[in-house]
Amino acid sequence: MDLPDLLAWPHRADVPGMLFRRLISRHATRGILGMSRAEQVLWLAFELCGEVSNGGVDQFFSNSSGERAPLMPAALRELGQPELAAALEKSLVHFQPGKGERHEVIAALGPQVKAELEALGQQVSAKTDALLADLVRWIEAHAGEFTLSNAGLAAFRPVAFPDDVTLKEILAAELAPDLAIPALYVRLSRRTTPLTAPERTLQLAIHAFGEISDEGGLSYLFCSRGKHAPEAHAAFEEADAPDAAAIVERAMGVLPSPFPVDDVARRAALAKLGQDALTRLQALQWELDDLRQPTIEALIGYARDQRAALQ
Repeated sequence: MDLPDLLAWPHRADVPGMLFRRLISRHATRGILGMSRAEQVLWLAFELCGEVSNGGVDQFFSNSSGERAPLMPAALRELGQPELAAALEKSLVHFQPGKGERHEVIAALGPQVKAELEALGQQVSAKTDALLADLVRWIEAHAGEFTLSNAGLAAFRPVAFPDDVTLKEILAAELAPDLAIPALYVRLSRRTTPLTAPERTLQLAIHAFGEISDEGGLSYLFCSRGKHAPEAHAAFEEADAPDAAAIVERAMGVLPSPFPVDDVARRAALAKLGQDALTRLQALQWELDDLRQPTIEALIGYARDQRAALQ
């Protein structure tokens, strides 16, 4: 999904996490300081909530998130959470540089400090819903400051190719397919001239694979590019990836025929789906992810076969 699609997502509490996942590649290649301020605030606040929810404050400080803990109070204040920011700041005194590895510090803490950290975890947990709502408002207010250059490709390994990377380099046999495919997709997305038929085939198939295997069939059909699902099905067939094509066909099968290409009509139809259909759409995420290797190998094989038609 691109950002306008995310902001149209009806389950508002899901939006920060969906955007967070689409920033993983950016964070991995640039680091927190290489992101815009809007991206930093989202990353820091969502990371705090996620780590504490998953494994408590101990996990938050022990994992790599603990490296970014000193940056989080300012982000929380920008979101309108000064009390939570102050509580987190108070805990940072126990993790000053020179005190040793964070997991060792945690193991050596006395009962009173551990009780303070436990209280911080409870405070974060109690504020999670409010923070998610704050983040949605933050995203809406700073929409122009988010860069999703790999939207729809969160399923792939972090990749950052320079703008001048050549097609020859992307299609080289020694480059791993799960690096070549996102690099090719980004290259196609930067094109200002019309795509050739094979380029369009690759663009549709790569996006469908990335979106479904990362978020599931509902996310793919909901996004504006979901209108191209019939073409993506044909693209997988043309690229000799019939199992992936079958998954796209099953996704389309939950909607009425003829397939609604209009975004409003398609989203309205998705909103009427029962739980059984929604469960089937979600299951497609894992099914397509299981087909990851043969699918990306088929796509890169198709790209190499169509080399003469690619620019």
